Amino acid sequence: MKQTHVLRKLTLGMMLIFSIAYSSAQISKIAIISLEDTTIIHQHVGVTRFTNFRDTLNLNIAVKQYLEQQLVKYLSQKFEVSIVSQLTDSFVYRPKIWGGLTKNFKNWMTNMKDQYDLVIIINNISLTPEMNMLLPRNSSGLFSKTKYMSFYTTISFDAYRTSDLKELEYYNMGGKFVTPCKSFKLPDDKKTFTPEMLALLKDGFIKHLDSRVEHFLTKTYLMIQGDIDEIKANNP
Repeated sequence: MKQTHVLRKLTLGMMLIFSIAYSSAQISKIAIISLEDTTIIHQHVGVTRFTNFRDTLNLNIAVKQYLEQQLVKYLSQKFEVSIVSQLTDSFVYRPKIWGGLTKNFKNWMTNMKDQYDLVIIINNISLTPEMNMLLPRNSSGLFSKTKYMSFYTTISFDAYRTSDLKELEYYNMGGKFVTPCKSFKLPDDKKTFTPEMLALLKDGFIKHLDSRVEHFLTKTYLMIQGDIDEIKANNP
């Protein structure tokens, strides 16, 4: 029985190694394209609909640049990484869940296959109705109701091989899709945050963004958690 358990663990370990090797095989150059659009907000759900509100939340963080910075920090340890900011007006990206990749995006990918092996798209996703969070699609920040608070973002990541237009599939709603905020108490009016409160919220929100980046990188097997932890320790 013990031998069977050990064999099963070895088999799972070999499968993981194979998955990582397969995902990273023949990938040396990666392009990052930022198409996300987000406003940092505080969405509060009160006891009645009359006490619901949505306010902008000034956390003083450039989300787009921060996410690019984090992806480059990790991926550049293994790959040659480029930020692609100059795109033609005809460049249109539509995730597969919205009906498939556009023809011009496929053409762009095909034309880029000599320059990049993989293209990462930073974009937005829609929350499922089952989450019952009443959040606008292009938003990030703090969600609260009665005694519950969490950080969230609708920003997500897609990755495609330029050689065959295949997506590195993973469950983008998995991991810490929301991060509960347990150590923070809302002010009495739920709206007026002191500079100290905003600093705490900013720190928590950044950690949530980090968790989304790590989820993407590890679940697509572009990186393993041990390597990410080492990079974070050396580059806090």
